[in-house]
Amino acid sequence: MASRHIVLPLFVGLLVILAELEAREHHDRRNKQKSSSIQRNDICLRLELPQGQNKQSTPSWNVRNINIRSLSPWNYSMSYDKNRTPQMLWNATCLRQHCLGHTYNSVPIVHYTQVLYRSGKHFYLSMEPLVVGCTCVEPQRRSAAM
Repeated sequence: MASRHIVLPLFVGLLVILAELEAREHHDRRNKQKSSSIQRNDICLRLELPQGQNKQSTPSWNVRNINIRSLSPWNYSMSYDKNRTPQMLWNATCLRQHCLGHTYNSVPIVHYTQVLYRSGKHFYLSMEPLVVGCTCVEPQRRSAAM
């Protein structure tokens, strides 16, 4: 389980390196047109993803249906963007305002994750909010006016 949390940052890091290498290559091509004395150094990185990674119909961490067994149940919905890496992100949506059998409130758990966007030949990193589940919290108490 911990290895999956490490894979995405490494993957995004490799994509950033590839984007920088592409930018350098573009810069080198432009400079080569100006001066033929520039020596070009190519670096090739091979990035392989596990087979079937994009064929999942539900998030891999949803193996035991904890979203339905929780006192604060939630559903998943997929967000797809072909210009984003990862292209598929799974967001949770709380099914109830209150926790089952309790007076506690059901609230989303938000995690910010790095994603890589491509715009033409340019790449940029962004921190995206991702709702990963829901939890029970005590209702906020209103303080008496003084």
